[in-house]
Amino acid sequence: MFREAMRLGLDRDDTIVRRRLIQKLSFLSEEVGIETNEQSKLDALTSYYYAHQEQYKTETRFSFQQIFFSTEEKADLYGASTEVPLTNWQSLGETSLLNSSYKEMTFAEARRDFGVQFATSLSELTESTEAWQGPIKSSYGYHFVRLQQVQIQQQLPFAMVRVRVAADYASEQRSTSQTDYYNALREKYDVVYE
Repeated sequence: MFREAMRLGLDRDDTIVRRRLIQKLSFLSEEVGIETNEQSKLDALTSYYYAHQEQYKTETRFSFQQIFFSTEEKADLYGASTEVPLTNWQSLGETSLLNSSYKEMTFAEARRDFGVQFATSLSELTESTEAWQGPIKSSYGYHFVRLQQVQIQQQLPFAMVRVRVAADYASEQRSTSQTDYYNALREKYDVVYE
């Protein structure tokens, strides 16, 4: 069947066949240069990990409590009139759908939930289990915040992220191999646009 199809020229001027051949060539070009020796693979992964350490860190996390006010005037009036107590503080401020406490929230989560200005201000606050700071502007209004704990960004050990490193390394290798292969092909042919 294959030989008869070739004899009849069915492989020529067929968009589907062309796409399939290009796809097959793309798969082959991705496999060029992939390590098969286990020790070489491990060496390549550890080198990749150390060269890209910034990608393998925990995010800084913030645990805090907040008291919400819809306007800056209300927040300023409250802040000037009274000292925020350490207990029964949940009854203070205005009612909202926001939680009064957040545990281990990342900067990205704070940006998503409260807005960029709040997240940036949160990262600049001083950690304290007693002091309330603010008011801090968010997408919703203004907040007094008690920043109880900050877990600083830390480097994750290679053993913990090895699978992720392997996936990132393989993706980069495929992309590099494919780019190199296409560049070599481009040098062999004159590309004519019609």
